[in-house]
Amino acid sequence: MKHRKVRNFILWIAIIVYLVVVLGFVAKKRKNTICKQVNITILDSTENFLLEKKNIVEYINEEYKILEGIAVDSIDMAKLEKTILDYPLVKKAKMYKTISGEVNVELTQRKPIMRIINESGKSFYIDDEGVILPFSKSYTAHVLVVNGAISNIFDLRKKVEIDSVAKKYENKIIADLFILGKYIYDNEFLKSQINQIYVLKNNEFELVPRVGQHIIIFGRIENYRDKLQQLEVFYKEVLPRGGWNKYKTIDLTFKNQIVCKKK
Repeated sequence: MKHRKVRNFILWIAIIVYLVVVLGFVAKKRKNTICKQVNITILDSTENFLLEKKNIVEYINEEYKILEGIAVDSIDMAKLEKTILDYPLVKKAKMYKTISGEVNVELTQRKPIMRIINESGKSFYIDDEGVILPFSKSYTAHVLVVNGAISNIFDLRKKVEIDSVAKKYENKIIADLFILGKYIYDNEFLKSQINQIYVLKNNEFELVPRVGQHIIIFGRIENYRDKLQQLEVFYKEVLPRGGWNKYKTIDLTFKNQIVCKKK
């Protein structure tokens, strides 16, 4: 029994020594390993095409010059992750480095829910979390279009959130558009019906439907839920009976009622 305990003790000592030697060897090898390449994978690339690998590579190189050719151990992965998460189109980032000298970056894109075209003709997106995204020249997302009396004075090269726009820049209209657009986006019926939001000079909205030749007079953002719920009921129960092209305007600005003007 005593001999068996001694053997087990020696065996465990041998295993520990072996692991220390192996880990030491691995650590030394890793310390001397040069970054051979950076592999970027966009996980949802089949659903969304706003984010391109080349843009991320350029963005990383601006901050770190070139990662390839430097010691893998010298790359601060936490800093790299934070840098990539600051890129407006990136929602999530996961990265790790391998013993062979590769840096793997896995990204998830932000999902745009509306495209804003301001008074100067410049476009940008707003995503489902209220983050403002730059417009992509290589891909146009098929989302709700918003135009009219819209100005923006923020830097689209960096991630900008709706709250900061409303507070810092006093651009309340962008915050209101996010509230309205998010409700429409989350409602499958309204999402299929509303094609465009037009912003008037007095911060009131008009909605343009996909079907029919009428304009929906929406007014200001106040009571937006009630207005859109009434519109949904009207679309489902009234318009199919009277005809989609019967009215010139559908006015939602009156409390608890819809006022329609015939053509």
